[in-house]
Amino acid sequence: MTTPQPRPRDTFRSQRRKRHRSCNPSSNNTDSGRASNRATAMMTTTMTENVKKRSGMGEVNMKSLEEERIQSEGRAVDSKAEDKNYEYLPHTADIQLHSWGPTLSSALSSLVVSMFGYMTDLNLVTPTDSGPTSGGREIVVKGHDLHTMVFTLLDEWLYRFHNEGFVAGEVEVYDVDEVKGECRTKGKGEVFDMKRHKQGTEVKAITYSNMQVVKAKGKVDVYVIIDI
Repeated sequence: MTTPQPRPRDTFRSQRRKRHRSCNPSSNNTDSGRASNRATAMMTTTMTENVKKRSGMGEVNMKSLEEERIQSEGRAVDSKAEDKNYEYLPHTADIQLHSWGPTLSSALSSLVVSMFGYMTDLNLVTPTDSGPTSGGREIVVKGHDLHTMVFTLLDEWLYRFHNEGFVAGEVEVYDVDEVKGECRTKGKGEVFDMKRHKQGTEVKAITYSNMQVVKAKGKVDVYVIIDI
């Protein structure tokens, strides 16, 4: 009898629960919890000092600090971020995706890629059109204004991951109609495989919190907070 393989979403949740139990002894013992909080504070201070020493400056490089924190937790670091015109901004218990480009279409394309990049290292994802565990996906996105279109765009791609385990290494957003809140999008990638792909942090949901689409001359910036 063949044992069914866990879906990527189930695997992510299982690993997150393990990390929570190992990193949060306060759930079992109050004194241990206090000790854990002190240890966490000391670790954060140490990482901050390490970043200062490497940069040779008094100011902390927040990007380097975030990458070091991610690595200390055993999560994947998206090494494609700089090449893909996006970054990750810390935001309380969640994370803020920030993408940009010369047009809204290009900024939205990078936005979707940034979401997948937070869940796995995209350098290990082969963006192909076809194959038994890969292929392309095409989605028609329908909102009723600009913000609902951005939300639905990410939500539709997140559904592909949660339902199929599909990870897009390349994404294109086109036929954008800001008035109707509609667009089309297609992506190339493959199904997440624990044996080949690094496990990052699961994105649980997209939010409207502080969502921004900022247009300046020759550049569009998009900010979206995701629930992790």
